[in-house]
Amino acid sequence: MSVKTAFTVVKPNTEWAGHVQEALHEVFEMMLGMQASRVEDVVIAPEMTAIVGLAGSLCGLFSIRCSRATAVKLATRMLGIEPDEKAGEVMDALGEVCNMVAGSFKSRIPLIADTCMLSVPTTISGADYHVHPLRGGQRYEMFFQCEDCPMQIILHVNN
Repeated sequence: MSVKTAFTVVKPNTEWAGHVQEALHEVFEMMLGMQASRVEDVVIAPEMTAIVGLAGSLCGLFSIRCSRATAVKLATRMLGIEPDEKAGEVMDALGEVCNMVAGSFKSRIPLIADTCMLSVPTTISGADYHVHPLRGGQRYEMFFQCEDCPMQIILHVNN
């Protein structure tokens, strides 16, 4: 007895980094009123991370890593809160930004737009951790600067 899936598993390609960049620009401009530009050399103290899982025709992880100062600035812009507000609101805002960027990314690829599901965002505070996705996958890592806020975007795709 064979089991058939309702979708075709999609293999990553070299255009995906551009899709991630376009998705980040769209979300930051529309939701935060901020311009983000890709940079090569940036120093980040990754104190906060938001992760969204991808499942279905594309499996993997989408994450945003940044300093606490960057996360606070994003939350301030998104929620209209003061910078010294509760850490929970900052983490929730960072998770939602990651979710929106991941959603915008997947909607740009017709083969996965309707057949890839996103998980609820998970947020991590602290810098002493490692993410170990499944072996055999691909990793797209990009750095962005948004005003004075550096961040790292990572897309892990399992083959």
